[in-house]
Amino acid sequence: MVSKLFTNGFPYIMEKITQLIRGFNSDWKRAIDSINADVMRSFTNFKSGTQILQAALTQLIQIYHRLQKIMSQPPFRNWPIKNELINIHNIMVEVKKHKFNF
Repeated sequence: MVSKLFTNGFPYIMEKITQLIRGFNSDWKRAIDSINADVMRSFTNFKSGTQILQAALTQLIQIYHRLQKIMSQPPFRNWPIKNELINIHNIMVEVKKHKFNF
């Protein structure tokens, strides 16, 4: 089934994944700052705000890790866009900057 999908829609899927990765690469730091600012503005209770912020940032890391795992599987692992993935360590460092910044 997967091979049939890639035979029929391969150029479309490759284009969409490329757009997704490049879009993420260009906005991820700004998006983390925006999430932090939105939580700070929306939740005046420090404990609740911190928990919500950490849940959102944890989910971001989990989903990005899942994307990296998918991109390491055939047929994705040989795509040039795979080399443009941001190292998850860089994302985690940025997330840690917002850990108690409420």
